[in-house]
Amino acid sequence: MPAPARRGAVLAAAPAAALPVPAALVRAQGRHPRSDDASGHGGWRERSAASWLIAVGRRADLRDRIARDLHSGTACGYGWDYCTALARLGTEQDAELLRRYLDQALLVPRPVDEDDHRHCRRRAMGALLFLDGVLGTSRAQPLLAPGGLWEQWSGEEGTDSLAEERESVAQLVAFAAGRRPQIRT
Repeated sequence: MPAPARRGAVLAAAPAAALPVPAALVRAQGRHPRSDDASGHGGWRERSAASWLIAVGRRADLRDRIARDLHSGTACGYGWDYCTALARLGTEQDAELLRRYLDQALLVPRPVDEDDHRHCRRRAMGALLFLDGVLGTSRAQPLLAPGGLWEQWSGEEGTDSLAEERESVAQLVAFAAGRRPQIRT
């Protein structure tokens, strides 16, 4: 039996095509993130874990599955992890997926008592701003323009804390990439 690999070394050493689809994502397919059914699968936990495996392993082959979940409207509860995974994949296609998600999600009125939905949209915007910086694009700008969808959706919150959200995504991407994120004290 081979010696155990260093933590994270297996994903870093194996090409993405050689890794199987994370079983957690397969089992979670079709489950609502807040389901407390008798099967005990806890879909949001499995999808959250799978999102991190996708981010760490840069599993671009699972991008379509992330897109389906984000656009189905059931992603909240783990959607912010999907946004981090897309930011880690880091391509124009990932930025476009985030932009399309925000185009759709920001049209839905902001729930008063639903923190998951608010957090998903904020993380998606932070991820899109991160990718705009990395890719040299400006996909977020039409959403952030005065009177744009972000202002309409966020109300008084506005764009004040989006730089912090972008930085949070940058730190999570660094962590998923195996780099040491900056720890703020």
